[in-house]
This record gives sequence, structure tokens and C-alpha cells, in this order.
Amino acid sequence: EESFLTLRDSNFNHSDGNGIFITNQTSIEIENCTFSDAGFDCIYLNSSKIKIKNCTFRNNKRSGISLKYSTDFLIENNQFTNIKETAIFIEKNSIGTITGNSISDCNGNGITIYESDVLVKENNVEKRILWK
Repeated sequence: EESFLTLRDSNFNHSDGNGIFITNQTSIEIENCTFSDAGFDCIYLNSSKIKIKNCTFRNNKRSGISLKYSTDFLIENNQFTNIKETAIFIEKNSIGTITGNSISDCNGNGITIYESDVLVKENNVEKRILWK
């Protein structure tokens, strides 16, 4: 079965869990959204294709975006500020592109890639804060 989700111009604030949790979907597009103050990952994706563009991630307790087993993803022109762990975490045979993102005030890594094939280009990572 195929599923398709398009999410635009929305705000996800003050969640005790994930802002969005998606698994085993076909295709997702998220654009011009704000995610803040989530208790877990703002976006957690497993086994799906996704495009995340022009979004803001801030004041998050874990990762901004966490993807695994995602065989076709694009993370483009997003802003990550004050993320307590890794801003963008990619793992487990994921394939895609991370481009044009701005990452600042991150307590963990700006971008972590594990067992995946990812093109990373034209991102700006600054003011990384080591664990306090």
C-alpha cells in the first residue's frame, strides 16, 4: 500500500514526545513548519521517503531530525537552534542529501551519519556547545 503525507505551514510546540513519528510510509513532504520544545526527536522517521524543507527546529531535548532506513531523503534549508543532542541524525542504510541547513547552539553533533550513504553540502554549523 502507498501512503503520502504533505505537511505545510504548521507549528508543533511543547510536546512531551516526538513532534512527528512516522514509520513505514511511502512518501512525506514537510515544508515551512516550526518544531520546538519536544521531549524526544522533533521528527522521527523509519522506513520512508521524506523531504524536509524550510523548517525551524529549536529548543529540543533530543534530535531535531532522526532518520533510519530512509532510502530517499532530502533535508534542505532548515534552521536548527538549541538542540540538546544531535541536530540531524541519520542511520541504518539511509540514502539522501543534507544541504543548505543552519545549525547553531547544539549540545551534541551538528550532523551524525551512521551506516548510510549521504551527500552533505553547503551547511553552516556554528557555536557548537559541548555537554554542560
